[in-house]
Amino acid sequence: DVYCYNPDSKECGGVLTEQQKVIQSPGFPEEYQDEQICYWHIRARLGQRIRLNFLEFDVEDDTSCLADYLEVYDSYDDVSGFVGRFCGDYLPDNIISTGNVMTLKFLSDASVTAGG
Repeated sequence: DVYCYNPDSKECGGVLTEQQKVIQSPGFPEEYQDEQICYWHIRARLGQRIRLNFLEFDVEDDTSCLADYLEVYDSYDDVSGFVGRFCGDYLPDNIISTGNVMTLKFLSDASVTAGG
């Protein structure tokens, strides 16, 4: 599986199975780089659910979140279970999965970056 689609970038993405984990944009606390696509696949034990808490959030603001964004999926891929797309510096509400898997997709375009 490929988790980061910019091989020259800082490390991002992967499979997470820890009980608790802090997920950060590539290079955090510095601004993330242009042209990043990162996938985090989160897997809990069978019968458990995943709670996603946002502590900080700063992604390029765009009315439709088409430039830079974080997408959350209530599934183990980015095909089904779409929960939402987030950008700007508004802290999203906590998200709880319906099952034991969740996928996060972070994408940045070729222009403006932000804190992550």
